[in-house]
Amino acid sequence: MGLTMQEIRLTGPDGTTASVLDWGATLRDLVVPGPGGHRRRVVLGYQRLDDYLANPSYFGAIAGRHANRIAGGRFRLDGRDHQLTLNEAGRTHLHGGIRGFSHQPWRILAQDTLSVTLALTSPDGDQGYPGAVEARCTYTLAAPATLRIELEATADAATPVNLAHHSYFTLEDGADIRSHRLQIDAASYTPVDDALIPTGRIT
Repeated sequence: MGLTMQEIRLTGPDGTTASVLDWGATLRDLVVPGPGGHRRRVVLGYQRLDDYLANPSYFGAIAGRHANRIAGGRFRLDGRDHQLTLNEAGRTHLHGGIRGFSHQPWRILAQDTLSVTLALTSPDGDQGYPGAVEARCTYTLAAPATLRIELEATADAATPVNLAHHSYFTLEDGADIRSHRLQIDAASYTPVDDALIPTGRIT
């Protein structure tokens, strides 16, 4: 592809370290200190940087312009129909499409030992979306063993924007991530159908 991938390394006050790629604003690595000074990696990732160019599992990337699935890649906004690129079995628009935010180079706006801010400009018509969007992502380390991720976007026209960080966290040393259980204190959620498409109901 002829592109240069940059890696930014952050070090927190308690020894937490993070590695961020400008490709997809991707969190490549996160190592935190534990009891007795034992340090442990808590996100999944690839061994080789080249694997992040394809990144079919979206390891650590920022998914957008719209995270999750849009059935048929179609939506209606302000009386107009829009067709997005289809990148999941030719029937679904997933995580922003064929070349979503996770599969583009971001610009580094600012960085120091504790944080980095990256930005991406998505032009009008990108992957079929109306309006231009300017997205920003900031990763910041803090004690104790904390990584803060801030996402924001501005648009020059009405358009769907739903950014999400897509790391796979592994919180138990040596355990299969499939054994993890997550509880979210939420007032409601959106059920999905067999194809993992939101049904439109709020439960």
